[in-house]
Amino acid sequence: MAETSFTSCGLYFYPWNTGKHKGLTCSYLWFAGVSCLIRPTAAILWLPLYLYHLWREKDCICMLGKTLFIGCIILSILLCCDRYFYGEWVLTPYNFFLFNWSNDIGAFYGQHNFLWYFFSGFPVVLGIHLLPFLMGFSLPYLRHFYLLIFWMILVLRSKFIKGAKINLQLSHILKKNSNVLFLMPCHSTPYYSYIHQNVSMKFLSCEPNFNNVDDYMEEADIFFDNPEFWLFQNYEKNDILIIPSHIVMFDTLFPQISRFLDKYNYSLCYQTFHSHFPESKTGQYVLIYCR
Repeated sequence: MAETSFTSCGLYFYPWNTGKHKGLTCSYLWFAGVSCLIRPTAAILWLPLYLYHLWREKDCICMLGKTLFIGCIILSILLCCDRYFYGEWVLTPYNFFLFNWSNDIGAFYGQHNFLWYFFSGFPVVLGIHLLPFLMGFSLPYLRHFYLLIFWMILVLRSKFIKGAKINLQLSHILKKNSNVLFLMPCHSTPYYSYIHQNVSMKFLSCEPNFNNVDDYMEEADIFFDNPEFWLFQNYEKNDILIIPSHIVMFDTLFPQISRFLDKYNYSLCYQTFHSHFPESKTGQYVLIYCR
């Protein structure tokens, strides 16, 4: 979400008209540049706005010079940060291009035709905002009233539906030497973001096929093909891995691994609501089993 914050700041400073932000017409480029370095796809938003600004600008050469100056400074800071954290000179935007465009590794997670964005992507994302958008223009005096109603609905939903509390609850029941195993589809929880303890945790990985292995399957798919076999194979027949003290999973998985849970004396220590309409490999409830 960092690039979203920088994009919001950049849009605020963008010269939507010539009178506003006089003398600061290029200030938005700092935020635009940072947002594009954090997430290169942010250029899809900024490129048309920049070209429109360039077309309106009287002194295009001066603006191009400022753009080059700002770009060099931001890129230099990025290189220094990457050098410090990676221990070698690395250009992360180049790696992004290499993996996602040149090697097309992103195709591992699925692909859509370019027209999909116009016929499915944009209508789905923007369609739900159309009604509040029209209401905001047609009922300016009632705008704050409707915002209050919407916020009350969100607050009440967060209060009575506990789907977002799974990691917070887990952080309370964990002990110092806990070992947590997440038997869920990749990135189903915020993981360490809400667990501020030094505990061992593992989730089913889903990295792409970096080494171009034939008939490659990610760990999550291998697990869900035969959950019970995967557990016994990885924990009962493996002297290196320690039997986890806590297992986090969706309720639909319980019948498939109940024998493993019984054998190692797991008991249900927490259950919380997840979704009214669960998708594949998820469930209506999230369960935490403890030893």
